[in-house]
Amino acid sequence: MTIQFSFWQRIFHSLWEMKKSAPEHLGKKIKKIRAFNGMTQEELALAINKTRSMVSHIERTGEVNYYTLK
Repeated sequence: MTIQFSFWQRIFHSLWEMKKSAPEHLGKKIKKIRAFNGMTQEELALAINKTRSMVSHIERTGEVNYYTLK
């Protein structure tokens, strides 16, 4: 028995596979490294002289204002 997938099922499956293999944004990488080193967001923020909310924003969105990080 062969299962026939609809056009939209194939599109959805392709998008799902692409999402699974998509590269991580910078924020996710920062979060992994921070957690691996046993640091809290507050500790990282103090170490880089920024606010905890900025660290949180970067980890969640991957959006970085490079001028702010100077």
